[in-house]
Amino acid sequence: MAIYRGPGGSGDATEDAASEVLLAIQAKDAAIAAQVAAETARTAAQLAETNAETAETNAETAETNAETAETNAETAQAAAASSASAASTSATNAAASASTATTQATNAASSASAASTSASNASTSATNAASSASTATTQATNASSSASAASTSATNASNSASSASTSATNAAASATSASGSASTATTQASNAASSASAASTSASNAASSASAASTSASNAATSATNASNSASSASTSASNASTSASNAATSATAAQTAQTAAETARDQTLTAYDNFDDRYLGAKTSDPTLDNDGNALVAGALYFNSSLGSMKVYTGSVWVDAYAAGTSFLAKANNLSDLTNTGTARTNLGVAIGTNVQAYDADLATIAGLTPTNNYAIIGNGTSWTSSALPTSLPSQTSNTGKFLKTDGSAASWELLPTVLPILNRSGSSISVSVGNGVLPILNRSGSTVNVAVN
Repeated sequence: MAIYRGPGGSGDATEDAASEVLLAIQAKDAAIAAQVAAETARTAAQLAETNAETAETNAETAETNAETAETNAETAQAAAASSASAASTSATNAAASASTATTQATNAASSASAASTSASNASTSATNAASSASTATTQATNASSSASAASTSATNASNSASSASTSATNAAASATSASGSASTATTQASNAASSASAASTSASNAASSASAASTSASNAATSATNASNSASSASTSASNASTSASNAATSATAAQTAQTAAETARDQTLTAYDNFDDRYLGAKTSDPTLDNDGNALVAGALYFNSSLGSMKVYTGSVWVDAYAAGTSFLAKANNLSDLTNTGTARTNLGVAIGTNVQAYDADLATIAGLTPTNNYAIIGNGTSWTSSALPTSLPSQTSNTGKFLKTDGSAASWELLPTVLPILNRSGSSISVSVGNGVLPILNRSGSTVNVAVN
């Protein structure tokens, strides 16, 4: 018959003990599962902490990079006046570093969020483990009470008591294991909570570092902008300075050219005045012997003789009047009728009648009146001049080489030159000497003849 009516409800002690053992085993399994979950949560918390620390390190590195970029930007700003190109490059580097810092800050924030989620999960796991441990403790107490009741009923149910004792022993062992697992779970939950707290702190530090990195990046961007503006201003100033220098050089060149031209014009003016002063000596009372500079007179020099009231010119040796009075000229309209002496004028011109040229003559007038006729000659008949025809023919010259023309007063003929020339020698006798063509024999002192060519 049934003896025990414990917490399990209706049934005998054997069934109640078995139920308690089953509950203890379930509690143990739940405690083990809670321990595993707590360890997993702790591992996740540690991983989250590691990620948060890594994110913090990255954020600090990003901050350092941003500060370095800011320093570079400030250096580039200071050097902008001397190198606009370097400032532009530094600005580009600063912008790249700022972008990297922003990306790393975002990664840090993401890691902090993940760490916070892991910490929350670990806290939930720890709570579940504590609840499982409390349930296991209550069940262990209940098992102990059941074991005590089973011992009291041992007399009535020896076999059941033995089984119940065994079950009680197992339940006690399970309770002990569950208690140990609960303690371990509690410790791991505490560790997980600590890791979660550390992860939260790291996340907070990472967020602060990210904020500082963002601020440094903003400062670097501002410095880069300032450096770029300074570089642009420096470039504009350099361009303006170059333009001003070029304009100044051009003005200096133009001024030098103008000065040279002015000096050249001055020298040319002085030379022209000196040349004029050497040629026009001004008004003087008598013929000068030197020019106004005390140098020798040059041909063509002029001066005005104030004593005579006339202009004079130097010929190179003497001073003469540079012009004649109008009363000394012949008037064109008079056609030479205003000459004082026409005979003297003809003589001066080299056309004196009877000396240089023929004057009017009646014979010349007669001859001038003759009609020019071909092959006619002017012939005087003793009282006047007339023209008469020349002979129309001469003897032929063919085969008459070396002959001379001879006329008897009415006809002409060719005659041979004599071939023998009589010459009287020293003894008084006459000798005959042959005469060659174009040769004349001459008798010398020795009595012999010499032929001399006759041109």
